Amino acid sequence: MVTLPFILSSIAADLEREVFEIELAFEACSHHDSITGFNTTYGAGEDGCVVSLWDAWNRFMRALILTSCAGPFEGASGHLYTPPNVFIESAALLELKKAAKKTNIKVVRTEPNWYDSLATADFCSALSLPNAAVITSAVQSSQIVDFTGAIVPNPLSEVRKMRNYIAHKNHLTFSDITALGLSSNDPRAFISQIVTGGTSRFTEWTTGLIAVANAAVN
Repeated sequence: MVTLPFILSSIAADLEREVFEIELAFEACSHHDSITGFNTTYGAGEDGCVVSLWDAWNRFMRALILTSCAGPFEGASGHLYTPPNVFIESAALLELKKAAKKTNIKVVRTEPNWYDSLATADFCSALSLPNAAVITSAVQSSQIVDFTGAIVPNPLSEVRKMRNYIAHKNHLTFSDITALGLSSNDPRAFISQIVTGGTSRFTEWTTGLIAVANAAVN
């Protein structure tokens, strides 16, 4: 039996569908009542959407890396790839754990830090991925071309910093997001701010994430 190559673009399509649903949820929960906590004010709905967006990206990267070493696959560009070393998931996770000692890879309870763009090249190298250059170029680029042909900023750093503030709300994570231009400890105004193109920053993030994903599966 001939094994057909996996179509890598389906992974990006799955992320796109999920991100669009998160964006709809964000639009529906905007302007809800504030929650006042210990020295901070926040919106649970909006915060949840940012965390969900980052979680979706983490799972996309996991699927992309593990698929790229599991056997032959076809990129969105039509290019056919064959990994020199084939790994099933458990073997790939073990290989990444071995590589963690001297790289940017960090493993917690068998799961690597898929989301970390600094570790992307190390994932690719440890597993000898044939599409390593494509993945790392997309993830580490400062700008990316979206589906309309427009050049948009890569949002990974901003989303990560906002997610970390939402998750931890301490002075270190607050310092990270004030460097982005946030002027208060309530991030909703920043997330909903209208940016270039007349869309909200959150929509700019979703558009950028999808663009990076599509470039990474070429």
